[in-house]
Amino acid sequence: SEFIKQNLIKNNVNEEKIHLIPNITLIEDNNLKFPIKEKGIKISYLGTLDKIKGVELLIKSFNMLKNKASLLIFGDGPELNNLKKIANNNVSFYGNVDYKFIPSIYNQSDIIVLTSLWPEPLSRTLIEACYFGKPIIATKVGGNPDIIENNGFLVNIDELSNKLDILIKNKTLRAIMSKNSKLIYK
Repeated sequence: SEFIKQNLIKNNVNEEKIHLIPNITLIEDNNLKFPIKEKGIKISYLGTLDKIKGVELLIKSFNMLKNKASLLIFGDGPELNNLKKIANNNVSFYGNVDYKFIPSIYNQSDIIVLTSLWPEPLSRTLIEACYFGKPIIATKVGGNPDIIENNGFLVNIDELSNKLDILIKNKTLRAIMSKNSKLIYK
């Protein structure tokens, strides 16, 4: 990612010796259906439930919203019990899911959120979200800016609730960002 390249340059690696190689991710969209019970707008987080992933802040931001959207959390980790304690009734925890169901989860989701607090080099979740044509909200860290252009919002955590609200309420904007995500993946 551009983030890694800039870190290498800051650490005195000759820029001429650095080559950006696109992250090639093979994604197979299958016909398997994962049972998601929630109706309406579905916001999904897919990943580890660890402090550095910012899921606590995602839940707190989501809890501030006054709408009928659902926040779906896919994954497991050391913060699971703490996260369940702060979640409202519109937050559902699905635990670890077999990777063969990931296409179904993306296809049923309306918005994908990645709230990493640490600078991930380049998130597979964001690449997959683009492949499936999903609007994305991601924190301004690591390689996230390499994926988010006009297909979502790059945010500081204090902006998260506002940007969630905007996308939940604006179906047209979600459709535009979805189309742009597909173009970014290509």
